[in-house]
Amino acid sequence: MGTLYELKGLYQEIYNMFLDEEIDEETLTATLESLEGEFEDVMECQTKLLRNLYADAKSYKSEKLRFAKKQSQAENAIDRVKAWMSEMMELAGRTKVKTPTANLTLRKTKSVEITDLEKIPVTYIKTTYTPMKTDIKKAIENGEVIEGAEIVEKEGVMVR
Repeated sequence: MGTLYELKGLYQEIYNMFLDEEIDEETLTATLESLEGEFEDVMECQTKLLRNLYADAKSYKSEKLRFAKKQSQAENAIDRVKAWMSEMMELAGRTKVKTPTANLTLRKTKSVEITDLEKIPVTYIKTTYTPMKTDIKKAIENGEVIEGAEIVEKEGVMVR
């Protein structure tokens, strides 16, 4: 994978260490503390490392979406090929076909087709609950008490 910045020597090792989840925090911390040079230079290299990681994450997300699309295309193709094979077997009046690589059997299956989702009883609906953190934060900031949630102040690095 291409990178935004070329990291050399120890910084490339640190980059790899951050990606390796098997590296313990003590080893990573000791390596980071061993960096030599002017503070600004060290922070500049860390910024480049951070930007490379952002680029990697964006690239992986893009690839994930691309592969999801390819997976969907392959699954749709599977359904179409199976439908065609089923149709051919029905037209030929065959329920079984033996080939050198497979034994094919035409069989009846049952599945549920939802014709009107609104009429399905709630006991048969799967629901996922996700907290709306932005709305919760606004409500708490406006004086509302939301049990199970609180605003926590954190400090983090902003890179521009």
